[in-house]
Amino acid sequence: MKKVVISIVLALIMLSISSCGPLRINPMELKAERETANSRFENLLDKLESKDFEEVKALFAESAKQTEDFDEKLSILINYYKGESYNYDDHGTGPSTSETIKSGRKRVDFIKSYDIYTTEETYRMFLVDIVRNDFDKSEVGIKSLYIIKYKNDTAQEYIYRGDGKETPGIHIAITGDN
Repeated sequence: MKKVVISIVLALIMLSISSCGPLRINPMELKAERETANSRFENLLDKLESKDFEEVKALFAESAKQTEDFDEKLSILINYYKGESYNYDDHGTGPSTSETIKSGRKRVDFIKSYDIYTTEETYRMFLVDIVRNDFDKSEVGIKSLYIIKYKNDTAQEYIYRGDGKETPGIHIAITGDN
């Protein structure tokens, strides 16, 4: 019986050591990174409402800006987003952070899903936001943005994740009644 208990304890220790992702040891760093992601999202909403093309573009990581037809898709996004936001639900809490650490350098991504309520429409948005990248500073910013009008989402009971691929760039789910 004693050997079984020891074996179970050792197995649990091994599982926790080999878990996905490194353990965070600095909660203040996590708080600051989360605040950066939240600030960028709220800034995005403000810039979309003011229809400021260059300011919205500045929020994106270089890999997103290099995607095919980025400027055209950004113009479509700015015209697609209507109204002033007055509330949003953040569904990106919990295990929404991806982190890579090598030789003391790191990259931190926040993966977030929102329902956004505006004076004219309700939207669902999914973002991959790179809040820190010590490997490539040009990659800090929004890497992937997916958006759909709530009424057109066929899976409203689930958290919106776009196509699930987290492809760099802007992805707008436009249907016949948009």
